[in-house]
Amino acid sequence: MLDRIFSKQFDNACRRHWLAIWIFVPVMLVKAIQGANSILMTRRVMTTADGIPLDRFNAAGAEAAVGMFALLGSAARGNPT
Repeated sequence: MLDRIFSKQFDNACRRHWLAIWIFVPVMLVKAIQGANSILMTRRVMTTADGIPLDRFNAAGAEAAVGMFALLGSAARGNPT
């Protein structure tokens, strides 16, 4: 089972199927764009895409929520949120 996941040798040679890199690169580019969008346009993403009503929070609460959301955008996006 682990032979299918891990290589027998740990070096810089990739011995996997050639199609894997052609799937991996676009997926990572889309995830990078999503992360950058969450960092650069945090308030807009929060209110439109995620539907978080920032106008219901007080000023300190809204700033804290925006800061946490920007940090979430900079984190590795391994799991769908």
